[in-house]
Amino acid sequence: MNPVDGSLTIDLPIQTPPGRELSFPLSIRWSSSQGPHLQANPSNLTFSWTTFGSEIVPSPGKLTLPGYAATAIIKYTRPAAQGDGSGWPPGTTLYCLGSRNYIFQGLEGVQRDLALGSLWNDNTYPAGCGPSSIGSSNLHGYIASGGSPTPNGTQPPLTVVDQSGTTYQFVAGPTINSYTQASLYGGPWSMLA
Repeated sequence: MNPVDGSLTIDLPIQTPPGRELSFPLSIRWSSSQGPHLQANPSNLTFSWTTFGSEIVPSPGKLTLPGYAATAIIKYTRPAAQGDGSGWPPGTTLYCLGSRNYIFQGLEGVQRDLALGSLWNDNTYPAGCGPSSIGSSNLHGYIASGGSPTPNGTQPPLTVVDQSGTTYQFVAGPTINSYTQASLYGGPWSMLA
């Protein structure tokens, strides 16, 4: 129980049975202050997903799996100018989109910052900023790297190697190709390995 905000977090480690040759830790985690979870609707006996916030730790009854989260942002805007090659009337707002706040969680369940981020153009109102690679990172002894978003804004695959040498590979992420989607995403998107 967190005395500051009254939230409750429960971690339940699960011992793997001997002889199954499973060497990674499993756990079930639930937090009242974070993550998507199933909520019952007593009036019609249905369940729906609801969210208190966003983070990588899975909701009640799920195993902790490796994953990452990142945030889509509008990096900057600029007005179109006469003769700038954008093809838009002067004064039209053009957008440069970006990603930041990459957080990785491996099998041990600890969240770690990754120094990654990229830029790419809004497909309709391009500001002429990208795409740029999300780069590489070597924080906390974790090595992370990825490519550039595609021209339509699909986030690149990501690879993370932890201190023990375990390699986590993530497929391409969501497509974020307009300023309205970056505003909509305003928080993290997440991917599982």
